[in-house]
Amino acid sequence: FRQHRRWPPALQSAWPTRPVPQAQVASFNVVVNQHASWQRLEQSVRLEPHGGGAGGLVRVVFGRSLGPLTDAELCEIAPAFAQWLSHKIGRAQWPHDQRGNRMPVALEVDMTPLRGQQQNFVGDLGVTSLCAELEHLFQHGTAYVQVFKAWKNKIGDDGCRALAALLRLQGQDKGGMYALRELHLSHNHISAEGACLLTEACRGVYPVRGGAG
Repeated sequence: FRQHRRWPPALQSAWPTRPVPQAQVASFNVVVNQHASWQRLEQSVRLEPHGGGAGGLVRVVFGRSLGPLTDAELCEIAPAFAQWLSHKIGRAQWPHDQRGNRMPVALEVDMTPLRGQQQNFVGDLGVTSLCAELEHLFQHGTAYVQVFKAWKNKIGDDGCRALAALLRLQGQDKGGMYALRELHLSHNHISAEGACLLTEACRGVYPVRGGAG
């Protein structure tokens, strides 16, 4: 994006371009439907209304229409997606809080099998790569994960370790305002060790004051 690429008209028109109250911010689906480098991501990502959700929610669906999503593909997609989202949020005049700070976008991350597929093959490497990018987005005030859906994959204990780190990072900031609200990991390869990692992380975050978590 350092070359100031032109965005497809569909992406340009779908993103907010002027200040709007938080309650009126449209929500979107971001569908990454093939493994793609930054150059191909511009053609493979589309933004669609994500009805009824809270203002500013961005639903990120990682998947492939021609087969299950793999570890290698998610490792390739994750950094390109993070760059793309940072660029879009940076250009949009997103709502600000009372102190004038830009409000981070809430993400619903979904890497469950697409319709008609039995499962995906995302494992520890893919989840660790994605979590590193999500941590970076959060630390720069761009976005935070509100919902994480990854059932029917190949995630193991190392993936749980990465998720636990992300959970702690978000949950311990500003009294839990950005704490993860939903984590779906059924039908994976998680042992007692991975479950304990997540449990210990949750113990340091929940319950969140004010009922956010």
